[in-house]
This record gives sequence, C-alpha cells and structure tokens, in this order.
Amino acid sequence: MASTAHNDPSKLIRLSDHRRRLPGSLRRPTTRVTDRSRGLHGEASWLTGALLMTAAGGVTVGLLAGFTGLGLANPRGEGVALAPLLSHLLQAGVSFTAGWRLRHMAPATAPWIGVAGGSLVTLALSDIGQLTTGAAAGPLDGTSRLGIFALGVAAGIGVWAASFALRLSRGPDGH
Repeated sequence: MASTAHNDPSKLIRLSDHRRRLPGSLRRPTTRVTDRSRGLHGEASWLTGALLMTAAGGVTVGLLAGFTGLGLANPRGEGVALAPLLSHLLQAGVSFTAGWRLRHMAPATAPWIGVAGGSLVTLALSDIGQLTTGAAAGPLDGTSRLGIFALGVAAGIGVWAASFALRLSRGPDGH
C-alpha cells in the first residue's frame, strides 16, 4: 500500500511550478515557426548551392575570358579585353558573398542576394546578346547553343535569387 502512495503522480512536485516568474514586460517573446519560414529555410539551402555554383562558373568563365583576352588562347592576337574578365569575376564575387552569407544566415543578407540576382540576370542577358549578334553572320554552332542554354539557366537563378531576396526582406509574417 505504501508503494502505491509513493508512486502517485499527484504527489510529484514539478520544478516548473515553483520557478521564479518574470513580469510580463520581461518575458522573452515566443517565436513561432510558421510554414512560410520553414519553406524559406528549405529554399535558402537550395539557393545557397545555386549561388555558389554560379560563383564557381563565373570564376571559370572570367578566367577563360581573361586568357582569351590576354592572347594566351587567342590565335588572332586581338587586344586585351578586361571588361569580360572583370564583369564575370565581379559577378562571381557577389554571388559567392551572397551564398556564403545565406549559408551562415548572416544579418542583412537580402540586399546581397538581390544584387547577386540582378548581376546574374544582367550579365547573362548581355552575354546572350553577344552570342546571338555574333551569330548573325551564320548559324549557331553547338558550343554557342550550349552557352546560351547555360546563360538562360544563370538568368533563371538570378530571377529566383531576386524574388527570394524580396520575400526574405518581408520577413516570416509576409509584411
């Protein structure tokens, strides 16, 4: 009989019932994880990978443009064109910074993501224009078609990043 009285749950004293209560103004606000913020978090991980991949692609294209412009791979011996090199390297740097900040959820990440998205769209459309106007003399070869496809994907990632930056800046409640 004594063992059942000892194990009675109504006799247990809970520590949470006896803790010191804070006044209402000092209580820590409760944070609710909404479906919207869960969706943004999942999307942020995918966008981080996409931004870091476009940064790696931007460095590769920038270096190739630099080698071509410097005459290392340019058989025609044309002059140095630093604009393609600098534009691709700048875009790669912005995309890498935005992806890194998004990966670590640094404060004020939305402007970096917006700038990265805008630079991706601008650079992709510029490069598509150069590829298509250069092909006005004849049909496009396979390399140019693949380049246009890759630049279209980069422009799509840029639009995605810009829309994500707008949704991120609005906050989890949508305002």
